[in-house]
Amino acid sequence: MLKNILKNVKEENIRTFISIKLARIQLQNNQIKKALSTLNQIKLHGWNGLINLIRGDIFLKNNQIKESILMYSQGIKDSEFDAIKYILNIKLNRVSNYQGIKNEK
Repeated sequence: MLKNILKNVKEENIRTFISIKLARIQLQNNQIKKALSTLNQIKLHGWNGLINLIRGDIFLKNNQIKESILMYSQGIKDSEFDAIKYILNIKLNRVSNYQGIKNEK
């Protein structure tokens, strides 16, 4: 349904919002490649913090820890919103702690 809506929407901010929602749904359905592809089609840069947050979640779900850390870190740099930065920091700390524990074993 969201894909059909995307075909008819011209306003780029709305298209971006729908694409982000679609990528989240794809991630929940374990459609990792589709979720990344959906995010890669987004053209507006003002959403990069949130996009990198989702990319980090995708990589984490795919057990690509280093890539998720990279995306969360990049998201912190890219985000214009304190709330997104806060969430990214929490996720980055959790993944970094997990990575540290994993390396100790």
